[in-house]
Amino acid sequence: MTDYPNWFAMGAQYYFEKYMTQVKDRPITALQIGAYTGDASLWLMENALTHPDSRLIDVDTWLGSDEQIHKEFNWSDVETVYQAKLEPYIKSGKVIPKKMKSTDFLRDARSKFNFVYIDGDHEAFAVLEDFTFVFDLVVPNGIIAFDDYTWGEYLPVHKRPAFAIDAIRNCYQDKVEVIDIGSQLWMRKL
Repeated sequence: MTDYPNWFAMGAQYYFEKYMTQVKDRPITALQIGAYTGDASLWLMENALTHPDSRLIDVDTWLGSDEQIHKEFNWSDVETVYQAKLEPYIKSGKVIPKKMKSTDFLRDARSKFNFVYIDGDHEAFAVLEDFTFVFDLVVPNGIIAFDDYTWGEYLPVHKRPAFAIDAIRNCYQDKVEVIDIGSQLWMRKL
């Protein structure tokens, strides 16, 4: 197994510590779109989703994307790292990995979620599509967080998450409340 960058610790962990520790010891159902090596998943299980009835569904293809750095990774190994890191939680049923496209999972999802973390395909259309499916699955006062809000400023606008996230903020402004904005954007469903 190879060492991979821990992008979660480089930026996202700050937001998770700020907002997700508040739900510690409460029964939470969470969804993460884009699990990578499981750094965020492990943090959630150890620091936020500690209630016996809390669950995390991780949806990822474990095939990477068109991002240049992803082309350098062995994605079968990335998935193996994820599985090894989360093994006790997977065995206990607290973490449920789903190896598939997010839209395929979301199209048939029936669960309601208290927290959704969108960190899958970064292209604007994919971010918008994930949000569109997710919105009705989030309970009132549930949190939807987007990773990489400021990522990709060198890319064409349609390849950046921010383009979709800004459209969502405008179109859903009477349905969500932005609670934090920086390298990530966190919102609460009204």
